[in-house]
Amino acid sequence: MAKKHLLKIISLILLVYMLIVVLSLYKYKQNELYLEANNLYTKNAIKTRGNYSKVLNEMSTNSKVFKELSKEGRIRAFEFKGNRSDFPVYSGRNFKKDERKALVGSSIPLVELHGVRYFSYNEKLYEVVGYLGSSKNSILSEEVIIKDTALFSKDKNENIIIDSPDSASVSDPKYKIINNLGRRSNIDYITPLITYMVMLSIGFISFIIGVLSWLYSKTYTEVMFLKGQAPKKIRIALLFKVILVFIATNVFCIALSKLFVKFSIELYLLLPSMFIIIIGLVTTSHLLKRGIK
Repeated sequence: MAKKHLLKIISLILLVYMLIVVLSLYKYKQNELYLEANNLYTKNAIKTRGNYSKVLNEMSTNSKVFKELSKEGRIRAFEFKGNRSDFPVYSGRNFKKDERKALVGSSIPLVELHGVRYFSYNEKLYEVVGYLGSSKNSILSEEVIIKDTALFSKDKNENIIIDSPDSASVSDPKYKIINNLGRRSNIDYITPLITYMVMLSIGFISFIIGVLSWLYSKTYTEVMFLKGQAPKKIRIALLFKVILVFIATNVFCIALSKLFVKFSIELYLLLPSMFIIIIGLVTTSHLLKRGIK
């Protein structure tokens, strides 16, 4: 394959990647707006009685448990199953696994010691790692989320809020559902349509990439064979070019992904390039076996 052909394929792969980035960023922003509008709960949230530890053990990854610590529900204890929480924060970061910290709204009074801000609850200080909401003046400005297992009962059942993809399966008699807190938002109607259109575009571009890869590989193989190149050398040359495409696109994609630290898109990075590698290797072997020997 000539350099201009390689550049065309690389450009199309990068276009696929950028579409994935745009879709991921859009979904992430929509999820933030949904959580902000629904008091940090998803449509799966239910209020019940149970033990937080047992609940999390029975639930899948990304499950959350809340406990209201104030009458108005403005201050809540929180624990989750996973590596990082996904609350909307306009400054700072989300909770990590196995830490005792706090996320607060912009209107919450704080205590500052040695340049570090803390939220005080029951004479205990919790370091503030982030500020809730998509902006400073959001509707979450008076909310407090504390991640501390000590605020939950270790053995006894208590009023808790389960927010998990598995919430619908909470039908065991030991769980008495008090209230379903899940609410829907209008953004759910347009997001599937946008996702469908973007995925169609990605599929079409991937098809074009496959066709171009086949045409360029076929032409390159025939030319090299007419020049007297051995089939083994042709295979090695094509393999080298495919690896070059793989490295060039993924180095760029990985570097670009560092700009999007709030959400993960790494799982998508290898798909377009792996697709090209498979196309290239299968095409080469097929052509060499059919007549270029």
